Amino acid sequence: MKCLIVSGGNAPSRDLMLKYSSSNLIIAADKGASYLLECGIIPHVLIGDFDSLDQDKLTILQNVNCKVIKYNKEKDFTDTESCLRYAMEASCDDITILGAIGTRIDHTLANINLLCIPFNEGVNCIIEDERNRIFLTRSPLFLKKDDKKYFSIFPHTDELTGLNIVGAKFELKNYNLNKNSTLTISNEFLNDVVKIDFNKGTALIIESDD
Repeated sequence: MKCLIVSGGNAPSRDLMLKYSSSNLIIAADKGASYLLECGIIPHVLIGDFDSLDQDKLTILQNVNCKVIKYNKEKDFTDTESCLRYAMEASCDDITILGAIGTRIDHTLANINLLCIPFNEGVNCIIEDERNRIFLTRSPLFLKKDDKKYFSIFPHTDELTGLNIVGAKFELKNYNLNKNSTLTISNEFLNDVVKIDFNKGTALIIESDD
């Protein structure tokens, strides 16, 4: 089951939200509801402490068929995390998060780290905006060239051992990549499909188009 989560970072474009508007479950994290409403999309569920959502928009959602879950402002988790856990409890196996990247670097990093929760449960989950697509992967990965020009590889564990990159502008063979390295930033597609494999570790992939 597909799920769209819209968080309160940088506003996703109308086209990007419409791309995922047919998801089986649409969840708004606080201010993310504003972005959805401006696009004419009513979320199925609204979750948050509502510290950044206009009262009039909250009222609109309370008056339509939208489930509202409100948390205290003083809590031990973010609104996005609560949305993600709700989606997984609803048996969603394909989750897209929009609005997860913003001016608050701490929130952006927290949202990227949240990818571990579905990843460890075998649930597909990506963070996307107009310029980037972010996800975790184990080996092997076949990365298809589409609308993104660049891809970068980050070890999400301490190290990726025996890393091989085939079909890219900059290839690697049996390389041990540690967290402090910038070697695998801004690689480019040489073929339509790039193969990435490694012996041990978890990789964070970021596809970008600028």
